[in-house]
Amino acid sequence: MLNQCPTCEKTTGMEIIHRLQDFEIKGEKVTIEVSLYHCKECDSVFSAKELGDPFKTAYDKYRQQKGMVQPEEIVKFRKKYGLTQKDLSDLLGFGGITLSRYENGALQDLAHDHILKLAMEPRNFIELILQNPTFAQDQKWKSVLFKLNEELSLIEHVDMLFNKTPPDEFNGFTPLKISKVADVIKYFCYNRNIYKTKLMKLLFYSDFIHFKNYKHSITGLRYAHLPYGPVPDGYELILGAVLKSDPNIKLEPVDFGEYSGELVKIVDPPIFGNLSETELDVLKNVSSKFEYFSSKAISIKSHKEDAYKGTNNSELISYIFADGMSLE
Repeated sequence: MLNQCPTCEKTTGMEIIHRLQDFEIKGEKVTIEVSLYHCKECDSVFSAKELGDPFKTAYDKYRQQKGMVQPEEIVKFRKKYGLTQKDLSDLLGFGGITLSRYENGALQDLAHDHILKLAMEPRNFIELILQNPTFAQDQKWKSVLFKLNEELSLIEHVDMLFNKTPPDEFNGFTPLKISKVADVIKYFCYNRNIYKTKLMKLLFYSDFIHFKNYKHSITGLRYAHLPYGPVPDGYELILGAVLKSDPNIKLEPVDFGEYSGELVKIVDPPIFGNLSETELDVLKNVSSKFEYFSSKAISIKSHKEDAYKGTNNSELISYIFADGMSLE
């Protein structure tokens, strides 16, 4: 922390304050909270590098509001397949400097953002590689293709099982998206000790509370009535697809003598580019409500919900039951 005011040069009375500040980005107003130093001796207010870059924060929020790819997502995607900036730039037709600027926080144009989002889908990325014989025959890109096809086979199997019918009352009128399930898992589990059993209930409450408020679920998961409470239908298969597609999520076995459990661990700080503001707000409320609940406690609470009491063992649970749910 700064210990001397650059205006009056006093070494006492420095504090950090927070204010809302408006930025205009591409003709639109973006409001963020900024951190500033305040000198109580001379009442000066000023920013400093160690308090963060407000322009970066504003750009990040603008990208989130527009559903654009965040810089960290580009880096993570590239490194997932062992690619350099030049590798990915050459494939996408970007200049090397352009991709570097995007990864370092520069705001991408809409055309490049569209290309990036398309490329981040395994099917599309495979097509991009195969369309260029030079890449397709290169040993490095052959390894990328192998990894993509392995990843895609599991995701397509999940799609075939869970998206074979149109959106309905059992998936919250939302197609299942593995990437969104992954983001919700990362939200709940980063820097927290969340066991898989508790995570299943956090997913349930998040989807149903969001449906209650906005008439569609977050993830598109279907939930089934099982002895320990509502859980995502086919959760082992879905979790397997999540783990395969997102190396940032790991399962860590933990032994308790005669019993064992699995902690869900998040390797690196996550980015939530797939989640809207309403979805993030619901996740925040659910996380706050159940922060100190054990797996057993949240399971007991879930048994008291109409969604559970109104269904039988192994039955799918309609999101219509969400109307009777509350976090109070």
